[in-house]
This record gives sequence, C-alpha cells and structure tokens, in this order.
Amino acid sequence: MYLPVPLAAFITYLLPVAVWLVWRKKTGASVLPLIIGFAAYTCVILPRFILRSMVSYNELHETNIFLYYLARGIISGGCEESMRLAVFVFLLKSSKREGWINCVSYGMGHGACESLLTTGLADCTLFECILGGCEFTENMAFSAAMSVLVYVSAVQAEDKGDKYRYFLAAYGLHFVIDIIPLVYETEAVGVFVYLLLDALFAAGCCFIAYKVFRRFPEEE
Repeated sequence: MYLPVPLAAFITYLLPVAVWLVWRKKTGASVLPLIIGFAAYTCVILPRFILRSMVSYNELHETNIFLYYLARGIISGGCEESMRLAVFVFLLKSSKREGWINCVSYGMGHGACESLLTTGLADCTLFECILGGCEFTENMAFSAAMSVLVYVSAVQAEDKGDKYRYFLAAYGLHFVIDIIPLVYETEAVGVFVYLLLDALFAAGCCFIAYKVFRRFPEEE
C-alpha cells in the first residue's frame, strides 16, 4: 500500500532527524556547521555541472557506462572534498574539541543536503520509506566520516605529507562510493546486494574516520 507524500516524508526523514538530534544532545553541537554544510553542498552544484558538461556526462551514461562512473567519481569527489577542505581551512578551523564536533555536524549537513536534492518524494510503501530513511542516514554518516578525514588534513595534521595523505584518502573513498552503483547497473549483483555493499562500505569509512580521530588528542 502506498502512503501519501506527507506521511512518506515524515517516515523517511524521521531517522536522519533523530540522528542529528541525538548527536546535538550528546555533544552540544551548534546548528551553524550543519547549515554551513547545507550551503556548501549547494555551492558545489555549479562547478560540478560545468565539469560534467565538459565531458558530456549525460551522454556517457548511454554510450560508455564505465567512463560515466569514472567521470562521476573524479568530478563529484573532487568538487565535494575540495569544498569541504575550503570550509575547514577558512570557516571551521578550530583545533579544539568543538572543531571535531563541528566537522561532523558539517558532514551531516552536507550529506543531508545531497540526499534532499537527489531523492524525490512521491507516494511510496512503508518499506520504501524506511529504506529511504536508512539511505539518507547512511549518506550523512559517510559525509561525516569524510569530514573527519578532511578536517584532519586541514587543521589537525602538522606534517605536510599527512595533510596530503588524509585529503587524498577522503577523495579516494569518495570516488569508490560514487562508482559502487556500477556493479548494479551492469547487473553484476542484485539491488539488495548492491545496497548491502554500499552500506558496508559507508560503515567501513566511519570506522576508518574513528580510528583517525583516535590518533589525534582533543585540545581543550
């Protein structure tokens, strides 16, 4: 049975909103980095569109699916992680405890905006709404993990080699998650296996971000 759009939206957004509220209650996170994340993602849209136009991005989907996903990973990862780096260098650059909290909050906002702009709401079943909410939350978690890596690159790492390494790690992981749908589009796996792979990869990225965070002491 299909649910009306208002109810579908409520169910879909219930989990990601709850995750943000729990994060805010546990850490005292400010709403401002979340808003900056929303705004920063919208600023990515124009340069990404220009770069995609230069490589005939939409046409590639029909003519060469492999090049399409290659372009997708390179362009989206480059634009989004570069914007993330700029935000941490110029706006959210505190090296104290609130810097870590703000970088995760920024990532949640960045991921939430991306989910809102790429997920169209329509009449859907309860299962589809729950699945959509889980995917929304997964996107926020992945973006938060990338924010930790780029924050370390921009603020915490003192060695220049580490700065490059952490940024390139975020870029590389972003590239991979952007090309994972290729295994589904080429019918190498079914939809549920694809969703599982996507979720496991995002979870792995969160684990990596946590291990990186543990390497750097919080400055009070």
